[in-house]
Amino acid sequence: MKDMGGGVFAFYSGDVNQDGTIDGPDLSAVFIDNNLFLYDYLVTDCTGDGTADGPDLSLVFINNNLFLFYAQP
Repeated sequence: MKDMGGGVFAFYSGDVNQDGTIDGPDLSAVFIDNNLFLYDYLVTDCTGDGTADGPDLSLVFINNNLFLFYAQP
């Protein structure tokens, strides 16, 4: 979770395979669904607009470059 200031918090998006890190397999899954022109409720729809498309790819790519992951005790 990211503190956006002013009491507002946001979640990072893009871990579509739920393995704890935003990486190549997540990007690949979004890319495949984008090429298949899938729409409806998709785990690869990171923006929540009903389809896996360019903005979803961009979001996963940007968060991949941030090397985001979660650690559990």
